[in-house]
Amino acid sequence: MAIHYSNGTGQLHNKESNQPIAQINYRLIETDPIKYTKKKWWGGFSTSKEIKRGV
Repeated sequence: MAIHYSNGTGQLHNKESNQPIAQINYRLIETDPIKYTKKKWWGGFSTSKEIKRGV
């Protein structure tokens, strides 16, 4: 089983208007699928901007 690490920057978008809300940093870890398991991924996302949930 191989493990892959990746990181970078991206944008967080409002799902209703598809407008960018904030610049984010991400770190992801992925495993390759094998005969007995599916591909899996996990990680973290962070931003320096406070994001409030809209109504």
